[in-house]
Amino acid sequence: MPRRVLAFLLAMALLAACQISPSPPLLSPASGGQDYGYSEKPLGEHRYAIDYLGPRRIASTGEAADRSTAAALQEASDLALWRAAQLAKSAGYEGFRLISKQGEVNTHPGVPYNTAMPCGPFQSTNNTVNGQGLGGFAGDYSHSFAACNHAGPQPWIQAHASIEVDLVHAPGPDDYAADRVIRQMQQTYPGADHLPYEG
Repeated sequence: MPRRVLAFLLAMALLAACQISPSPPLLSPASGGQDYGYSEKPLGEHRYAIDYLGPRRIASTGEAADRSTAAALQEASDLALWRAAQLAKSAGYEGFRLISKQGEVNTHPGVPYNTAMPCGPFQSTNNTVNGQGLGGFAGDYSHSFAACNHAGPQPWIQAHASIEVDLVHAPGPDDYAADRVIRQMQQTYPGADHLPYEG
């Protein structure tokens, strides 16, 4: 077999392997090389700042734009709370108190490309933990993020949420119980914390 043909077949095999490898779970450290994930910074003995940068999504247009933007922001906020619950459990605390929160959704102009990006419709949900709203929206995604291959200058959005929490041993009525947060988030975003996707 000629070398050129062999090199071409090898390149195609590597490309195919890259395309079918699953994306990291949504609830992954941002240091994993993907364009989404969480990061945290200890601010004291039991206080943490947690950031969550959501995956890039193709921007919707028309009436769906506001809804998809709100959904992306809700997802980022929920994943930040989920990470706070994980931190509480790993440190031996029963829950956490939300000290501050902020979020934003940035719209980026499209650039010509042809690659898989996270996208997909969003579905409304009603999520509460300790009587507090944890959602309003949940992403309808798979672990390959129902990839949308396209080539063209389509704009995309990316949500970012930042929270500051105090870990607490005995959550009060206005606090978050870690077990309940984790359980609710696993129902709202099935498979977002592990591979393979189960939804």
